[in-house]
Amino acid sequence: MRLRAGFDLRYFSSLNLGAVLFILLVVSIFPGAGSAHCAQLTVAWDPNIDASTAGYKIHYGTQSRNYTTTIDVGNTTQHVVTDLQAGAIYFFAATAYDASGNQSDFSVELAVNTPNDPPSNAQLDSDGDGLSDADEISIYGTDPNNPDSDGDGMSDGQEVVYWGDNWDGDDDGDGIINLLDPTPTRQALPPEKKEKKVNMGPILSLLLD
Repeated sequence: MRLRAGFDLRYFSSLNLGAVLFILLVVSIFPGAGSAHCAQLTVAWDPNIDASTAGYKIHYGTQSRNYTTTIDVGNTTQHVVTDLQAGAIYFFAATAYDASGNQSDFSVELAVNTPNDPPSNAQLDSDGDGLSDADEISIYGTDPNNPDSDGDGMSDGQEVVYWGDNWDGDDDGDGIINLLDPTPTRQALPPEKKEKKVNMGPILSLLLD
């Protein structure tokens, strides 16, 4: 995401800040204290073209143009902002300053919506086979990162439905449960019902005689 941020030059008598690109690189979330999750993001910007620029400051908050936190990042063009609340909207802006401490106006604002808390293992289905990672690990013994753990062409979720309560049985006696057996003895389908045919020949013969 790129936003062109033209700094206001009114606080500088000799600096030509020019145009600065304020870029959001990546947003990620990770476990925080207790059950909450924290978010962090990396922002970057093009360096100012004026050699008198001594550094930059990042300003952010949860309301537009009302920045409650300021970070002096020095003379660098990238910074990782940590300890943000997951599932919240933050507004960011940058300023530049010279060696005397003179500071530019705010850049164009960047709004970022941090991700919500990640799904718990009870909900997460990494391989998309219809079974949660938690169930695959603790109940079925299948691979939560492989939708077809036994490589038989049927997904783990489909096999659980197919075998039903007999998923942990061993129909062919090879020591491998049906769910994880790549060549199990499949359950036999019920035989087709055949209609009983009556030989009408003798009856017709009697009628004709």
